[in-house]
Parts: sequence; C-alpha cells; structure tokens
Amino acid sequence: MTKNKGFTLLETLIVLGLVSLMFGFGALKLQPVNAASQERHFWQGLQQNWQASQTRAQGDNKGTEINYMPTANQIRFKWRDKKYNTHYSDVVVPSTIQVVSFAPLKMLANGYVKAGTQKFHSTLTNKNYVMKIQLAWGGFYVEVAQ
Repeated sequence: MTKNKGFTLLETLIVLGLVSLMFGFGALKLQPVNAASQERHFWQGLQQNWQASQTRAQGDNKGTEINYMPTANQIRFKWRDKKYNTHYSDVVVPSTIQVVSFAPLKMLANGYVKAGTQKFHSTLTNKNYVMKIQLAWGGFYVEVAQ
C-alpha cells in the first residue's frame, strides 16, 4: 500500500479548529477598538456639523436648530435653505455614549448661540464628558468632568 501525500481528516480538523480559535480571539480583541473608533467618529461628526452650521449662518444668514432625539439616539441639525426647504443632518450617538442632558440649541442667523452645557457619559471609558458651548461665534469644546 502506498502512502498518499497530504493531510488526513483528523489533521485537517485540528488545523481548522486552531485557525477558528485564533480568529475568534482576534475578533474579541477588536471590539473595544471598534467602540473607541465609533466614539471618536461621533465627536468628529458633531464638530463638523457644528462648523457647517456656523458657515451657513455666516454665508446664507440662516439659523440652525440642534436637538437630541432620544428615540433615534441621534443629534439632529435642522435648517432651512433660501427656498425654505428643510434640511437635516443627523449625528448618531454610539451605544457606548449615554446622553445625560442635552437642552435644545438654536444657532441664530447672525451666528449667536446661547451658552450652555450638554452632558454625556461614556460606558467605554466610564467617564463623564461635558460639552461647553461658548457665546456668539464661539464653538464648543468637550472636557472630562471631575
């Protein structure tokens, strides 16, 4: 009887089992990285929409309403164009961020925004974040609450 070259069924099953274990542990390690990336994307999206609202106020003399929508878990930027068509831009809040308090904001057509504080909590980092809105043409900044 000649010996065939190749893997036996048992050897193949062992290799497949080891490979699947390696991929399984790798996927578990990537979940916190993905969650951190989603949080970073949220803050960047909030900043970009805020800056776009400021630009619209300067250029088109149009105001923007900024509201938190708890049912959809998103922050909505709402404005009207010159033809009074309503437009929306939504920033989805990731599942690792809880909105503690978010009062409705209105960026007026002259760019004025009433100063205020919005509060968030990250279950990923277990930290509280405070979004402080500055007066007039100022933007906002986010800091870790003490």
